[in-house]
Amino acid sequence: MEELARILEKCFAVSAWKRPDSIVHDEPDLFQVITPSVKFAYANGVYRSIFSAQNAHERVAKVTTAFLSRGLPFRWILFPSSQPSNMRDILLEAGFKKGHDADGLFLETSTEELEDIPKEIVVKEMNAHMIDDYFLCMKEGWGVPDEAAEEGKRATKLELAKGLPYISYVAYYNNEPAGSGILRYVDGEGYLMGGSVRPKFRSKGVYSAMIKHRVDVMLAQGARYALVQAITTTSSPILQKLGFKKLVSSSEYQKHP
Repeated sequence: MEELARILEKCFAVSAWKRPDSIVHDEPDLFQVITPSVKFAYANGVYRSIFSAQNAHERVAKVTTAFLSRGLPFRWILFPSSQPSNMRDILLEAGFKKGHDADGLFLETSTEELEDIPKEIVVKEMNAHMIDDYFLCMKEGWGVPDEAAEEGKRATKLELAKGLPYISYVAYYNNEPAGSGILRYVDGEGYLMGGSVRPKFRSKGVYSAMIKHRVDVMLAQGARYALVQAITTTSSPILQKLGFKKLVSSSEYQKHP
């Protein structure tokens, strides 16, 4: 399970939301993404931090300056691998505010027993004609601000033409866009991310249908495990009822200019 936990942490880092102007710093002790054009925390963050006890305060201050000097809010995710062990206290002392907790979950694709997708729901791989539907689901499901949703549309249209490193999906309920989600492969395993359902379609099986479809796709591609980071108080209980098992935990901290 240690190797699977390593892959899951890597999934979260490499799948961090990026735009064409994003500056990615990827070193063994630090993974951070700075996106000057997007002044929202989900586009700016630290996803790996392995510091020594002696220089942790200094490293946190330096990283913080890199974001705040650009007027950018950002998030700092702590995983089991994060060091030193008192990183939580260091971040709080530096003025960070506690965000949500999340569970890293896994499911063996060969043993999944997810229910069949209801006939009212059809899950489709996103193409250029479905971008508006995808961001409608993301906007309403996640509460993404209008400005960020429109910027996301523009960037996705450009990136889709070049080829994305992941596959996006839209779920339709009686032909109306109802949910969205992403599948990405990391070290041969499938990583589920970005799952959202429009409020009016919740409790209709859309979320589980999105999970079922993507797990079936990754099983056909030879992935042994489906991995996901799920917010502890929302999607994690749903996924565990579907058969996912807890592997690791993580916590989010945010800092704003």
